[in-house]
This record gives sequence, structure tokens and C-alpha cells, in this order.
Amino acid sequence: MMVRLVNDFKVLPLVSFDADAATALSQLQAKRIQLARMDSRIAAIALSRKLVLLTRNHRDLGKVPGLLIEDWTV
Repeated sequence: MMVRLVNDFKVLPLVSFDADAATALSQLQAKRIQLARMDSRIAAIALSRKLVLLTRNHRDLGKVPGLLIEDWTV
């Protein structure tokens, strides 16, 4: 089971923090939403690429307007 999970993750693309994400981060910071540093960067990447973010952290990331989040653990 673990081998399959690791192999599945090997084919997923890595998404970098780029100029578009930096712009989205600046916009988030201007809204003064209280998020941890890395949560802000992750949210900015997802927003800039119009991605759905898989997370269990609804309490914090749910504060971000326009961020689409899903929790597959429920």
C-alpha cells in the first residue's frame, strides 16, 4: 500500500513559488489575513494557478477569499 502511495506521488508535478504566486502573496498580505508564513505561500501558489488545495486546515486557510479547498480525510 505504501509503495503504491509513493509511486502515485512520483508522477504529480511540483508547483513552484513563482512571480505570479508572489503577486498573489502580496495581495493576501494587503488584506491582513492572519496566516502562518508557509500557509500564506501555499495559498498564494494555489490562488495564482487557480488550483484546489487539499488540506485539513479549514480553520486558517478557509479565511482566504477565493481559495478553493477540499478535505479528503472526511
